[in-house]
Amino acid sequence: MIIDLRDVRDGEVTLTETLTIKTFPKEAHYSLKAIEKFTLAATLVPEHDSVGVYLKAEVPVMLECAYTLKHFKSTVTLDEYICFTTTANDEEEELDDCYYEKGPHVDLTAYVFILLLSAIPLKVVAPGAKLPDDVLTEEEHSKSGTNRPFAGDPKLDALYDELDD
Repeated sequence: MIIDLRDVRDGEVTLTETLTIKTFPKEAHYSLKAIEKFTLAATLVPEHDSVGVYLKAEVPVMLECAYTLKHFKSTVTLDEYICFTTTANDEEEELDDCYYEKGPHVDLTAYVFILLLSAIPLKVVAPGAKLPDDVLTEEEHSKSGTNRPFAGDPKLDALYDELDD
């Protein structure tokens, strides 16, 4: 979605557009496998020396479960605020929490993608997914008092003993 920051001269403006983000860097979030088509609502509000943009969307995504590695569908809710300014001459003069854009046109797609990434937890677990019984959770591992993964393997135990000395 490309917005024109000049559109707010006469007051608040709401725009909607259907977005498709088909290609994105897969390393951006290891659990994010696909982003389906979604509708983005952007409300532009004039502010002193800047334009506030309120973004709302329900984004259907395909995620990979950290426990089972199976893909599952989920929905990420975006309800965010971004501030843009076109008057800053350098980074030192930028308004607090406002992004400088040369303008007047601003492509919101990259901003929406970053906000989407920040809304997805680092460890994604599918509803109802559980670790196998023989795998310790982080909490169980920390309570066990051992820092030796794969303890019981004679070669690794010897290596751990050597490293402990």
